[in-house]
Amino acid sequence: MLKVELLSKKTIKPSTPTPPHLRTFNLSLLDQLFPAYWVHVILFYHGGDRSLNPAGRLKRSLSETLTHHYPIAGRIRESSPGGKIYVECNDEGVEFSESVIDCDIDSVLSNPPIEEFVHLIPVKHTYFSIDEPLLAVQLNRFKCGGWALGVCVSHRIADGISMSSLITSWATAATGGGGGDERLMFSHWCRFPLYEADFGWGRPTWLGQASYEFCNFVLFMEGRGADGMEAWVWLQEEELKRLRNDPELLSFTF
Repeated sequence: MLKVELLSKKTIKPSTPTPPHLRTFNLSLLDQLFPAYWVHVILFYHGGDRSLNPAGRLKRSLSETLTHHYPIAGRIRESSPGGKIYVECNDEGVEFSESVIDCDIDSVLSNPPIEEFVHLIPVKHTYFSIDEPLLAVQLNRFKCGGWALGVCVSHRIADGISMSSLITSWATAATGGGGGDERLMFSHWCRFPLYEADFGWGRPTWLGQASYEFCNFVLFMEGRGADGMEAWVWLQEEELKRLRNDPELLSFTF
């Protein structure tokens, strides 16, 4: 049986306050209707020097990462009881716990006690409550010096793909990568059969998107008549002007 002793629990907030115009993050209809459960993953590492505790570095880099993924540091709100759900990006922060495990990592990996892995994650229940932080992390130290990092994120704000993006961004910040560069998010809907949706009026003439409240996002969609593809780009106005005048980009557009 895994013996896990909780050592500390702390709230981590973004290193830079979220600007006032980004304080409300609207969830999609699908996110509002989907069951509000927790998505989690546990990452196991054979650590190096047992005297080096990475907790401080992980806390600092998580704080930096939350500046870019600011909705995760907010809280779920309802416009009215039973009404629209959104994220108030108020920088209340996420939960960071530290614990120690009274065994070595090799014994766990050689015969994984799956039913006991719940002790390695900070959230023990399945469904998310509206007053909880949207992200909770638990850093578990094995007595041999290995580590298990348990990450839980609410499905209200993230799925497996976006959780993976968050973790890799956090890892980049923790190892000093990125050089302070801004991150861009890309998604594509190409080959989705949306142009086949005939409700009796024929097929759609065109597919469009409404405005998002965040920047640095690019969505690729199938072009009209399946001729090429369209790029929907959300950038700051000055950056968008430079992009529109980029000769290399213009050579691929029509």
